[in-house]
Amino acid sequence: MDMGHQTKRTSAAKKKQTSWGDAVVAPTAQQTAPTQLKGWGLSYWCFSPRYAMNDLKRNGVRNVIITSGTLSPMREFASEMALSFGVQLTNSHVITSKQVWVGVMEKGPNRQALNSSFRNRTNEAYITDLGMAIVRISASVPDGVLVFFPSYATMTAFIEQWKKVSVD
Repeated sequence: MDMGHQTKRTSAAKKKQTSWGDAVVAPTAQQTAPTQLKGWGLSYWCFSPRYAMNDLKRNGVRNVIITSGTLSPMREFASEMALSFGVQLTNSHVITSKQVWVGVMEKGPNRQALNSSFRNRTNEAYITDLGMAIVRISASVPDGVLVFFPSYATMTAFIEQWKKVSVD
């Protein structure tokens, strides 16, 4: 799948600034037309593993060991890699249905809507209530919980907010 990504060029610093704040070395003037050095641009990044796997195959790599708990179904995974796997080992799940709870929490302890839309990710009331909900859930779940964030930047910002307001 190709993902679009916007970048902004700052000519004074001779660096390209991504929308996530990562500075990367900019191409030289010979590599980039002058009109591309100003304003916004759009880059496409390929996240398909098949290209990297084909490079490995072309370079003579004969063995690849891939381990994960989330690669099933294997037929589709092999198709994404554009490779056939001579040996496959697939084990049954070690977690029973009694050990998993999946649900939707519409509101946090303070009745704040738990909506993680991009527009809401700077809403301090939402961030605080989400933190309080996670703390309360964690207190009642033995051996911990797994929480997913849309990015490291979001996770870091939320943790900073939770520290600021002493979510506990």
